[in-house]
Amino acid sequence: MDPAAVDRIIEKLLEVRLSKPGKLVQLSESEIKQLCVSSRDIFVKQPNLLELEAPIKICVAKLGMRVLVLQLNEPGEILRQQWLYLNPYRV
Repeated sequence: MDPAAVDRIIEKLLEVRLSKPGKLVQLSESEIKQLCVSSRDIFVKQPNLLELEAPIKICVAKLGMRVLVLQLNEPGEILRQQWLYLNPYRV
């Protein structure tokens, strides 16, 4: 996979990040497949086990809940603590 091609795809996606939600990005089927294959390769290389030091707070939440957790804590408290966020994903 050509890293430059993946960079161009990501640039296309980033161009609309400040647009209103729902802004469409035109990607060809081959571009989407390239992005998926590259992403899969990166995830496969990641370790399955994380070594973490105690104490740690674990947050298992739905999409967008991380922001809520940050809002519910006092300013600076999050920075003094170790958090592990586990977000659900679909295969």
